[in-house]
Order: sequence, then structure tokens, then C-alpha cells
Amino acid sequence: MSVLSKITSFITPQSSNHKDLYEQFNSNTEVERARHFQKQFDYYIGDTEQIKKHLVKALIRTFSQDDINEFQLPLILIVKRVIDKISMAYLFPADRYLQVDKEEIEKDGKTVTQKNEGQVKQAELYSEVIGNSNINQKVKLCYRFAKLSDVCHIQVVWRNERIEYDVIPSHLITVLESKDDFTRPIATLVQIIKADDNGDDQVNYLYWDENESVLMDGKGRTIKVEPNPYKVLTTLPMRIRETENYFGEGDSSLIDINEKINVALVNAFDNMVMQSHGQAFGINLGIAAGTLKTGPRHIIEVNNVKVDDQSPAFTFVQPDPSTKEAMEFIDWLIKEVCVQRGLPPFSVSTEGKAESGAAKVMDNLELMEIRQDDIEALKEFEHKLYEITRAVWNFHNPGKKLDEKMRFAVEFEEQSNEPPELEQLQAKRLKLQMGTWTPVEEFVDPDNGVDEEAALNIVKKNLAIRNELNDEFGIMQALDKALQTDENFNKGMIQ
Repeated sequence: MSVLSKITSFITPQSSNHKDLYEQFNSNTEVERARHFQKQFDYYIGDTEQIKKHLVKALIRTFSQDDINEFQLPLILIVKRVIDKISMAYLFPADRYLQVDKEEIEKDGKTVTQKNEGQVKQAELYSEVIGNSNINQKVKLCYRFAKLSDVCHIQVVWRNERIEYDVIPSHLITVLESKDDFTRPIATLVQIIKADDNGDDQVNYLYWDENESVLMDGKGRTIKVEPNPYKVLTTLPMRIRETENYFGEGDSSLIDINEKINVALVNAFDNMVMQSHGQAFGINLGIAAGTLKTGPRHIIEVNNVKVDDQSPAFTFVQPDPSTKEAMEFIDWLIKEVCVQRGLPPFSVSTEGKAESGAAKVMDNLELMEIRQDDIEALKEFEHKLYEITRAVWNFHNPGKKLDEKMRFAVEFEEQSNEPPELEQLQAKRLKLQMGTWTPVEEFVDPDNGVDEEAALNIVKKNLAIRNELNDEFGIMQALDKALQTDENFNKGMIQ
């Protein structure tokens, strides 16, 4: 236990907000909300044990419990793959830095412009702070959870003598909202589940606001109270979409469709396995009548038919399980999931489809627009996260503080919409044959004084070098071979 913990273990909480949040966390409404987001979380992380429990609840609406007990429960999990594919803002780590100004100084009788040395040191310090943290990994994960559940929280903590970030999914947190802005939390209560010495789950609750933190046991009894040394709430929500309340709904449609895919898969799988043996069918067998059960596992009994009409018989009727149609329906559902979220139809489908680079670019246009919308929301989030990071760092490093006057900036790497280089070369070669383009255009740069004549001289010089080398390294042969590999591309362009 730290010195601070020993001193503050018996401090009485300054307010009863922690008790109110504890009662709210365990209220029926909040429990139901937590279950809703827990299900989304289960599907994303692929917790097959929990997913099968969710699936059984869905199957009971259509099938009897006896049938469900005999079902195999195969799963197709698409939630993580879809969410990861539409979460494009952090494909590459964001560039976070402190801005450095330039200043004019007198040096050797001359006015020299150089970077502000004090700001340079601050920028280097911040780069070191986040370079030693897990910010890229955790912010990316938080972003994916926010795309799934509308909101995800991230907490800045001081651990192992460095800044670290913890991701808190929506089912583990309850918030006290600001009266002026329901999207801004003023206090949080997080459920912490850890194994005790016997390996059993032990539930605690950790409360935070700007003034204090309170650790409670599973029954809401106060274990420890500490003042909040940072004077800010260290938990920050990442919100990608506008919601009608604090937490929103999340992508319930994606979870629902994935569940329906699995219901259809269970049915198709059971029919395929069982009906390959045929359906047992008995007439006048004299078997004691019981509750009639239908399905490929159970005999269909027809008794009391007159012997003159039908002799006793036991046969297997070969039904049509429609397996192909069922799998086509499942694949259609998967494609619909993709299209509704801006993804190409085959991006998650089990069917492969070869596409040219140009086609892929066109398919990604909607995703790129969504990415830009996400980035606008994330820039505000990144600025708030920096402010919390600075507060936590400065408290633990009083002799090496981040200056509050420094300006934070974040940049997201631009994604190119251009077709692959080989397809561009194919198009240029065709244009060259048609007389609508020449290599001279590649070098014309009026801003740097390169006109057409100068550009032509550059092309001639390059060709001379190529001829002098006599294609020693086989570069031109390889290029010609590559450009001739896709005859359909050229034919399509000509047509």
C-alpha cells in the first residue's frame, strides 16, 4: 500500500455521489443496459461460450428445448471483421505533437530565424511521454469499441512509472452526467472483476470525480477513499456518432444479423447432417403412442391405418434439406451487412472475388468519406485526451512538467484514392498510343521553373541513360512483361 493510501484509507467521502452511482449501476434499467452492451462486446471479442448462450435464447423462439439440446451450434462470427474494416481512422498511428514556433534572434550582428528552444524541449518531452506509453494500441481499440457501441471510455493512469491508457467498454461503466451537457461525465463508476485467492471472481467498484476516488466492495461498502490529485476526471468518452442519450444504442443491427446468420446456420447444419440419413417414417408399427416429435431425428408414426389400405412398413423418406439455398441466404445476409456499412459486398463474404485496383478504389470511396467524418470527432477527443495526459504527467513529474501554454496538434495520415501504380502505367501507355498523354507531362512544374521544353530535355536525358545501359538489369523487359499481363484491361479501355 502506498503512503498516500495509508493516509487516506479512513477518509470519509466528500459526497454521496459514489453511493448514488453504485445504486444506479445495480438498478434494473442499468443492468439491462449493461447486458445489451455486454452482448455486443461478447460478439466482438468472439467469446464463443457466451455467444452460444445468446444463440440458445434466439433458437428457443423457433425450436423446442429438446431439439435445441440435440443441436450442434456452429458459429459464423462477422462482428469483429466488419467493425475492424470500417474503423479506418487509426489504420496508421496518429501523429501527436506539440507545436513549435519560430523566433527571430540577433546572432553575430544578423537577424536569424530559428525554432524556439524551450518549445523544442517541450515537444521532445511530450514525444518521450507518449512514446513510452501504450497510446496507439489502446486508442485504436477504444475507437473500434466506439464504432461498435457508440461510446467507449479510456482512462489515463500512472503505472510502472509511465503514462498508460486503459480501455473501458460500455458494459463496465456507469456515469453521472453533467446537467448542462448529457455527453459530458462529471463522475464515473467502473466495475472491476478480479480473481481472488481461490480463483473466484471478486467484484469491486472504483468511483472517480474531480475531487476524489472511492474503492468499494461488491456490496457498495467503502474500502478506501483517496483525493484525486489530478483535479480532473481522468476517464474520457470517445463518441463517434451523435446519440439521443449518453450511451446510445450501438450497432444492434450488426449483432442481430450475426445472430440470425447463426440461427440459419444451425438449422442448415442440422438438416445437412441429419437428413443425409433420410427421415424415419413408420406405418402401423404398433408402437406405443407418445408425444409426436418432428424433425430428422424422430420417427414419424402413422398408426390405425386399415391393413387393407396399407401394410405395416418402416421406411426412410429422403427429404430435400435445401442446404444450398440456406447457405446462399446466409451469404446474402453477410453481403447486406457490408453494403449497409460502406464496405464492398465481398469484403467479409466467404466467396472470393478478384477486383482491379480501380474497382477497389471506387468501393472504398464511401469508407473514405466515413473516415473523414470520424476524424473530425476524433480530433476533439485527442485534444481532451492530451489535457488529461498532461495533468497526470505533471503531478507525478513536478520537476519535468509539460507547459500548459504549449499547443497540442494531431494529424491523421491521409489515405490515397489513386489506383495502384501498375494500373496507372497501363492507362498511361494506352494514352501514349492514342496521343492524349506524353511522359513530358510528368516533369512539367511551372512553380519550380520547369516548362515543357525543360521537361522534354529531362525525358530525353532519361531515355539516353536507359539506352546507354542497354537495359543491363532487365528493367524495361520486366516492365513490358508486367504491362502485358492484363490484356483484358487494355481491351476494356479501347472498347
